[in-house]
Amino acid sequence: GTDTCLRCGAFRVLNNGKCHLYYKKTAYGVLALLVVVVLVLLWILGDLMLRPATNETNLEDALNYRSKQKFRKPDSDGTGRHLYPLSTNLCNTIIGGPGLALHFRFQAVLIC
Repeated sequence: GTDTCLRCGAFRVLNNGKCHLYYKKTAYGVLALLVVVVLVLLWILGDLMLRPATNETNLEDALNYRSKQKFRKPDSDGTGRHLYPLSTNLCNTIIGGPGLALHFRFQAVLIC
């Protein structure tokens, strides 16, 4: 019935017959640093979300311009140019030129 070890596992050190974590203080330090970084990022995000919009007209113009830059299907039935569906296979369907098709084919080769 004694609670002692003869040999410890990985990242542990034998001290007075008991196993202790070797990098315990380092792990707590890294964890504390990560908590501080997350709290600072949440504070920055909250600050940005609470700020008022200062230039509404330029924001609307920028969003309209962004919407016009999206790739759209050719108008074949007279109903207007609609966006490509998300299920479009960009390896086989050339919508943004041959360079974009080659890029997506290269990415498919790397993934598979």
